[in-house]
Amino acid sequence: MKRTKRTAASRRRVDLSLLDLVVNPVSLMIGVTMLAIPLWNHQRENINNSGELRLSAEILHLNPSPEWVRLPVCQRVIEESRLNEIALDDPKCLETVAAALATQSWIKSVNRLSKTPGGVRAKVSWREPVGTVEFADLQLVPIDESATVLEGEGLTSSDITNWWRISVPAPVTAGLATGRVWGDIRIQDAAAIAAAWEGEFRALGLARIVNRSEPTSDRARLQPYELWTARGTIVYWGSPPGKEKKGEAAAADKIEAVRSFVASNGPLDRGASVFLDVRDGVIRPADPKLAEQSSDFIKTLK
Repeated sequence: MKRTKRTAASRRRVDLSLLDLVVNPVSLMIGVTMLAIPLWNHQRENINNSGELRLSAEILHLNPSPEWVRLPVCQRVIEESRLNEIALDDPKCLETVAAALATQSWIKSVNRLSKTPGGVRAKVSWREPVGTVEFADLQLVPIDESATVLEGEGLTSSDITNWWRISVPAPVTAGLATGRVWGDIRIQDAAAIAAAWEGEFRALGLARIVNRSEPTSDRARLQPYELWTARGTIVYWGSPPGKEKKGEAAAADKIEAVRSFVASNGPLDRGASVFLDVRDGVIRPADPKLAEQSSDFIKTLK
């Protein structure tokens, strides 16, 4: 009888010890952790496979683009740089995104990047077109102030009329690609002239920047740049900003001279072809012989 009581008591002690072990906080923590790790690994694999932690156009957020950028830039950069293969928790995620954004022609620079639980946010500077370069078949290629080639997809005729038309004989196309500076010094110079006007040219009746020189890498061999109205009035501008010849006025003085002339004399475009010269900072009549060279490369303005 005593042995039976001792056996029952021993069983109760064993049961109590097991209960103490189960309800012990440390034991509970270890147990929960051991169960959670494989569950999380399994769930994380499912999430990664489903793409929820990977970059997409929906979770890549850029500051608003200007009205002239009509391309889906986020979607483009995701597809072209395969950012959908990059996980948000990748240590090089932001570095990869910055490099990808820099390949987009409409993006001038990436100023700030941050990662949030909802994706990646980027603050960028956008390029602004100043002109479109004219090809023989009337194809127009937009460029910015540095003559960087921009994508023309989505641009409208109203966009194009807000920018200078740039015309030169046989534009150099070697190495031409969006996002790169156009390797033709005539186009680079024309972009600098266009940028100096800061969009004011249309109000003064101007429409086109022309250089009649054949392709060359020697700026000293270039003829003066010309500003044309839609009806063919020609204003001899001269050299690009910062590269003026001795005695030639600066760009700001030339612009002021044109502005003052229009204010005092009315529109440059009077319905008949006229020739003016602003190279010394004051508009004067120019010798029509300056315009006798061929201008077959110039197409009709639309």
